[in-house]
Amino acid sequence: MLYPVLHVAGINRKARENVFHAFRHATGSILYEITRDIELVKRFLRHSRISTTSEIYVHPIGLTNEATEAMANVFLGVEEAGV
Repeated sequence: MLYPVLHVAGINRKARENVFHAFRHATGSILYEITRDIELVKRFLRHSRISTTSEIYVHPIGLTNEATEAMANVFLGVEEAGV
């Protein structure tokens, strides 16, 4: 479903960027930023080892304008999100 939506929106797919799996990384990072509970994130993402969650999926970014713009660039292919 993601790829047809990207196509309709005119967003060019880029290798290892505009992929569905990126949502898992974003979800892990955002959930950790909000809760600061790595065990909760591990369970939510259904990982068996906490090291998978902490070393691969959680990227502490802070919920700032800079982080929001970076995410918009990855998912929408824009330089500035205007937030």
